[in-house]
Amino acid sequence: MVSDKRHALVIGGGFSGMFAANELKGRFDVTLVDAKEYFEYTPGVLRAYVKPGHYDALSFTYQSILERTMGIKFLWGEVTQLDGEKQIAHVKPMFSDHTEEVAFDYCVIAAGCTFGLFSKWGESLWAPTVNEGAIAESEWNHIDERFIEGRRRHIFEEHEKLAALNKKKANVLIVGAGFIEDKKEKDPKKRGPGGGGWIHVNKHLQVYKVNEDGSQSLWGNGHIFAIGDCNMVPELPPIPKISYPSEEQAAHATKNIKILDHLEHKGKSVGGCCGLGGAKDLVTTWWPWGAGMFATSLGPNKACFVLGAKSAPGTGHMVLWGKLSAIQKGLIESTKVNENKRGIIGSWGWHFVHHTPFMN
Repeated sequence: MVSDKRHALVIGGGFSGMFAANELKGRFDVTLVDAKEYFEYTPGVLRAYVKPGHYDALSFTYQSILERTMGIKFLWGEVTQLDGEKQIAHVKPMFSDHTEEVAFDYCVIAAGCTFGLFSKWGESLWAPTVNEGAIAESEWNHIDERFIEGRRRHIFEEHEKLAALNKKKANVLIVGAGFIEDKKEKDPKKRGPGGGGWIHVNKHLQVYKVNEDGSQSLWGNGHIFAIGDCNMVPELPPIPKISYPSEEQAAHATKNIKILDHLEHKGKSVGGCCGLGGAKDLVTTWWPWGAGMFATSLGPNKACFVLGAKSAPGTGHMVLWGKLSAIQKGLIESTKVNENKRGIIGSWGWHFVHHTPFMN
């Protein structure tokens, strides 16, 4: 049976992509595309390198959660081209030599970014290497991290390297401990870490293009949004590339998609009462208050929690530290993974973080 719902495409299944898919599934036919078969709780991956058995608590495969629990389509593959004019994504599915065309009415790009300073692909141990071009030139190209077992194997290999360094009490050089600098371009609004460019969006998170005369125009009829780590909002100070602001942007972008759907296709109104008095203007995104919160591990039993950090140096206050903060960090980790698996505790516990009026 053919659905009369509009089709929403979400590219990327990280924090913001999963949030966007969950927000849209009630009104749209949703397809989520990711180049790997699994979700990974990235903030906890360093613990997995030290204790590989912990990785199972940080990850799960997408298909059963997305298709059975959430009722949306999962496409395991790599987006090779996005045609804004035709509103078509060219996707190369896993185990296929050919690309498929996926048409959409609205698209959310939540592709993330990579931060490796010494790789043209931005490759680092923070995230799996999953793009075909990057895999071919990867430092660990004998492993295919598009598979969850490949990711586990890589974690075990790095664990053995760490154990060997620890055994011989080796000296370790740490490169970089603050903002990542790109010496080629001093303006972070133009260039991103690893030499790659940000996806530029307007204050509504709609992707725009710069014309030959320097003017700007919406790309894809204003139906394509970019959120989280992959974007840059020129009107705002640089936003930390962490889960909270990416999910906040997902909340803003999906609300704008619903408003556009109401205005263009007479879909259900957003806000108001009994379908009356709904929003007619797109939401303007902002620098989220939660973007200045950081829970940072200081070993297996210690951590610190910072509140109120801004883009200016020297801001923020450490309000919790030691074992209590380590417990707090563990609770955040377990409940966020549970939320993304659509578990009851995580879903209810985190729902109002991005759905409380006047706070977000």
